[in-house]
Amino acid sequence: ELVRAKDERSVAAAAAMGLGIMGDHGSMAHLRGVARDGSKGTDLRGYATLALSMLGDRSTLRQLPQQLAGSQGSDVRRSSALSLGLAGQVPMGPALLRTLFTESDDRVRGAAVSSLALTPRRSVLGTLVDVATGPGYPTAMRLDAITALGTLAARGRPSPVEELLDGIHYRTLPSSL
Repeated sequence: ELVRAKDERSVAAAAAMGLGIMGDHGSMAHLRGVARDGSKGTDLRGYATLALSMLGDRSTLRQLPQQLAGSQGSDVRRSSALSLGLAGQVPMGPALLRTLFTESDDRVRGAAVSSLALTPRRSVLGTLVDVATGPGYPTAMRLDAITALGTLAARGRPSPVEELLDGIHYRTLPSSL
């Protein structure tokens, strides 16, 4: 159980993510409690937030812009930024753009840029191009913008790994591999 694993935060964080990935809607009340419990580590609270977003928890989705702008710790802000992108909500673009230009933590800023690539707003393209090509931006921010643009360009296409593995079945591979 998630609560008993408080001494093993990474295990608890993985458990929280697993509940979201599995689509376990029955765990939403528990995950909400974890996400809001200030005594839990920010990493665990962040992963609980991500899981709730995957489950489509409306109350969590409404709080994401405030969590992103808040001072609850970089793990929570990073998870909030990723959750905004996963939610795919059009109105979330401004919160992510604001984070791109005001956040000091590279990981949070990177999550915001990655999420911008997941949002359906075409208006973010210009901003991403400006950041990617602007020499006045930090290198990490420019690289994140380039990655986001690549994600947008590849949308709807099979991944390079899929293309490489197309038609390859693990039983036909030589045993030396």
